[in-house]
Amino acid sequence: MRFKVIASFTYMWKKYLKRFVIVLVIVSAGLFVAAKYHFRYVPKQVLAKARVAEPYDAIIVPGIPFDDMEWGWLMKMRVYWGVYLYNEGIAKNIIFSGSAVHTAYIEADIMALYAIQLGVPTAHIFTEPNALHSTENVDYSSIIATENGFKRIAVATDPFQSLLLKVYIAKHDLDVASLPAVLSITDSMDNRVVTIDPTSAFVENHIPLKQRK
Repeated sequence: MRFKVIASFTYMWKKYLKRFVIVLVIVSAGLFVAAKYHFRYVPKQVLAKARVAEPYDAIIVPGIPFDDMEWGWLMKMRVYWGVYLYNEGIAKNIIFSGSAVHTAYIEADIMALYAIQLGVPTAHIFTEPNALHSTENVDYSSIIATENGFKRIAVATDPFQSLLLKVYIAKHDLDVASLPAVLSITDSMDNRVVTIDPTSAFVENHIPLKQRK
């Protein structure tokens, strides 16, 4: 009797495990397709529409931590994307946003220095040095945009952060568009050595965000 119970339990366990694995594979495949669509095709579609639409008065480029060695891949991608949109006439101005959050360098100032080295005139670069989070990048930069009479604005960042901010923007009904980066474009721009002097963006006695009360 005990053997039959164990055999029955084993059969049911294998049956449900098989179903679980099938469901897991289907869900994983669906997520992969959705991610591929969002990260590869959506940015290209958005860019195509932006090319034929009225230029944005300003784009908001959220910051990313910088150490005293070099800029990382993610910061490169965001800066390159902002510079690309400016050079293509899709954006008239760039607002770089980000405080000294996890390192002692003001992220907005660092990105601005790189953008200047890449040829963007200082007259068309604005910095927002107080934001500690991505949502604050949008909120604080929107204030700068309003103060400068910029009415048509958009967030220009990597596809993942763009998706997260799009939810926040929709939830709060903000008049801010989204311009997720086309990674094939930003990758093609990474073909030159760009150096800056980061000392002007350094904050003395900086306390990382995670250590603040």
